[in-house]
Amino acid sequence: MRKNINSKIAAFTLVETVLVVSLIGILAAVLVPSIARGMRYIENRAVAQKFHQAVLAFEEYHADHNAWPANAYPGNIPTEMANNGGYYFKTHGIDWWADDTGIGGLWDWDYYSSLGAYISIPSPTISDEQLLELDRILDDGSLTNGVFQKGVNPGFANDYSFIADLF
Repeated sequence: MRKNINSKIAAFTLVETVLVVSLIGILAAVLVPSIARGMRYIENRAVAQKFHQAVLAFEEYHADHNAWPANAYPGNIPTEMANNGGYYFKTHGIDWWADDTGIGGLWDWDYYSSLGAYISIPSPTISDEQLLELDRILDDGSLTNGVFQKGVNPGFANDYSFIADLF
């Protein structure tokens, strides 16, 4: 005896599957760039916050000593600021000076009597678009003027600098 089964097997049709895959693709196309922009914004805010912390530490040093610390190599705390257990950096929560900036390169303190005093990031690895976004957070949205500029020191034309002695 044969049993007659009149039941259908539940399954997605080809049209339903294509529709679901298409919707997922559209959502991904919309969300991925938004998420990337959000991540870039968070990264830029963190770098901007670090610039501000560093400027405060160097300005406090300048106020106490009526002079800027000597120039230092990238990633190195200026000798004068490392004295006293790194008081100026510790006071402003700076324990990241020797680390990568988050946008490539190392933090650098530059003091030249003819050019001024500034904190720079030699050779960042982010796009010009992201650097402009960072400039909008820090300054005026232009990398050629204001307190955040490209190539303040002509010897290092690819450095992006936050000019400390303008504050």
